[in-house]
Amino acid sequence: MRYLLGKNKTPIDLEQDDVIGSGGEAIVFAHPTQPDKAFKVYHDPTLSRSHKLESFFQQNLQLPANIIVPEEPLFAANGRTVVGFMMRRLPGNFIPLALLMRADFCNQNAISTKIKINICISLLKGLLAIHRYPGICVGDLNDQNEIIIDPRTGEVYWIDVDSWHLSDKFPCVVGTEDYLSPDLYGKDLSRQAYFKPKHDYYSFSTLLFRILMMTHPFGGGVHKQFLSLFDRATHGLTVLDPAVRYPKKAKPREVLTDELSEIIQRYLKRQCDDPFPLAELEKYAGLLIECSHCHLDYPATRDNCPGCAAKTVAKAKLTAKISGCICDIILETPGRIIWHQLSGKDLCVLTDEDDLTVFYRKSPNGQLERKELFKTLTGARYAFFDNVLTVCVDPSAENPELLLIDISGNRPQGISKSSTNCYSGGTAVFASSGRRLYRLSGNSLMSGELFGKSLSDRQVMETIGRQTKIFVADNHELTDNHEVVLVVQRILGDLHWFMAVGDTEGKNFKRLQLSIAELDDQESIIDASVRFGGKTILILRHTREHGVNFVRLDQINIFDGKVSQSKKIKVSEAKQFEEIHGKGFTDEAILHATDDGVKLQNLADNNLLTLPGTDNYISGGERLLRYGNGIIAISGDKIISLRPEK
Repeated sequence: MRYLLGKNKTPIDLEQDDVIGSGGEAIVFAHPTQPDKAFKVYHDPTLSRSHKLESFFQQNLQLPANIIVPEEPLFAANGRTVVGFMMRRLPGNFIPLALLMRADFCNQNAISTKIKINICISLLKGLLAIHRYPGICVGDLNDQNEIIIDPRTGEVYWIDVDSWHLSDKFPCVVGTEDYLSPDLYGKDLSRQAYFKPKHDYYSFSTLLFRILMMTHPFGGGVHKQFLSLFDRATHGLTVLDPAVRYPKKAKPREVLTDELSEIIQRYLKRQCDDPFPLAELEKYAGLLIECSHCHLDYPATRDNCPGCAAKTVAKAKLTAKISGCICDIILETPGRIIWHQLSGKDLCVLTDEDDLTVFYRKSPNGQLERKELFKTLTGARYAFFDNVLTVCVDPSAENPELLLIDISGNRPQGISKSSTNCYSGGTAVFASSGRRLYRLSGNSLMSGELFGKSLSDRQVMETIGRQTKIFVADNHELTDNHEVVLVVQRILGDLHWFMAVGDTEGKNFKRLQLSIAELDDQESIIDASVRFGGKTILILRHTREHGVNFVRLDQINIFDGKVSQSKKIKVSEAKQFEEIHGKGFTDEAILHATDDGVKLQNLADNNLLTLPGTDNYISGGERLLRYGNGIIAISGDKIISLRPEK
């Protein structure tokens, strides 16, 4: 596809292989010859977008270097229609703010409250710099579109600057419901310029609270009268209000100082329009200390660690016998759980214990096996098959290397190396079924098994090089022991779904194209998760449309690839889908971890049933695995099994 760049109308050819991102509004391409540049190309290049870009260029704003601004307009081949713009390209491995609100991601990547508050300080500095220009504000400040971070350094970068509120003539036309100030509820943002800096500070305060406390200030917990996030936000009822039942998954209240807690609540209750005080965040950051026992960061002004007190209460509940449910502690680590996988019938776990990676394995009726492996590799990713741990030390590398380590003996032994592709704009693509390692090589999906000390590969199917992701079923999950791989390929802005099903030997694969429901106009995919049952696959897609969050559920038959169910659910009306990862799944139901215990959602009629006795052991945000006649629940430092009392 040919485009023309800038005033000189320099020809630029952008191809499928150049795609590094896509959304409901545009596709992002890498520059074919300049690795530090990228292009944003609109799906619908309107005249109003063109005029807004022209206005932006005319203002010549002097913004900090971490704000990625449009640099030159990009024209269609006719040289008249503005279809997008060129901007600076960032290196890989950047993540949206939303991942800072996922406990499993923070545990796996050692992202502490100290790291988070420095990210929030950088975020606020950017916001204050933007507000120096009269009439300009972000508008739709949320956890996905506007800001990305480098988890390795904590650096914050602002993107999608072209969607900002630049003036009353060029307003921001959408607001994400989770972060929208209640005084804008019900207003058509595309008809009038509503956003002001005070709305950015409301959104920032919501983000700040979610990142530090791991719960939405109005969506977390339960109020007896006002049940929805929107009702509670309208009435200013945060999770810290005495009338709200505080969520178990949240950090202890005492993680905040009383002063910072009061300041945040003033902005959330819309009692303050002034710029958020940067000095207060910097003061809070200087007070944080780490508990030597539970490793929680908390203010030094507290007499005791609030995390240890919470753990004491939780431990007392674990040892109590509750009617209807039997609980066993499988693993409790003094560090943090960084990875887990069911490999056949064995539960395999990696933990970080005093900067040492430790491997645990538990068979159904056997003792817990423990092996010390190597110095902890922050940010590494793992897979396990045939007593071999596959380690990707740098998942964001251009050609990620895979290290194969035999851990069957007393000491880990490196036996081979391999490699895979990155998903363009993302990270390394590889996964394991427990018997085989799946990776990408060129334009092929490969299935590998150990042959002596080498990886013996066979092609599963052809793919689109760096535009492919995979999800692999563990053999224990399937009723017939087949190998099943779900393959997602990006073609420009669209995702295409396939399934590769191998025989019990994993040698002959049939390829099936899946008819997954297409997204609506202006609907963009935020995240996806895949869960495997005995005979079906459940695909969960978190999407956003006009600022409203949805989850799409598609259930696929493993044997013929046909879609048996397809649903689009509004998240505000189904709180159990605020998180799409870590769900347990049977062919008939989804298992959700909530503060009220494990809830079983029947897929046929969407009815929710709380499994008896589980409320004493489970918190929202924990990861669930279906296993045998029970459930495994995984938190930051503990794994328990739950099974029904006979």
